[in-house]
Amino acid sequence: MEDIKTAIQYHQECKQETGITDSVAFGGLMGTLPVNKQFKQHVFCMSRKAGVQNEAGEIQRDVIKEQLSKYIDNDKVDALTEQCAVDQEFPEDTAAEMVKCYYQSIRKSNILW
Repeated sequence: MEDIKTAIQYHQECKQETGITDSVAFGGLMGTLPVNKQFKQHVFCMSRKAGVQNEAGEIQRDVIKEQLSKYIDNDKVDALTEQCAVDQEFPEDTAAEMVKCYYQSIRKSNILW
């Protein structure tokens, strides 16, 4: 529950920074992943706040593994991180591609349930 509260707080803070609407942001969380610049900036903002990427946009794989291990069996964490935590040319693209990959991988394999 605490993670949800934190995510909502990050969303509100990043919403102020990016100007994204709730429908676009939450559409992304529900699987309708927009590819527009505003969504990418919003996801990068949230990624930085969560410590998943640093200010330079570098992926913090240890943080990702720590967070994933709360919800996913440890034997799947490394493979999922290797598959989804892939640097792109721009930090915003990295953040957006990670969200897309994690969402698709988790949904496809029913890792969480």
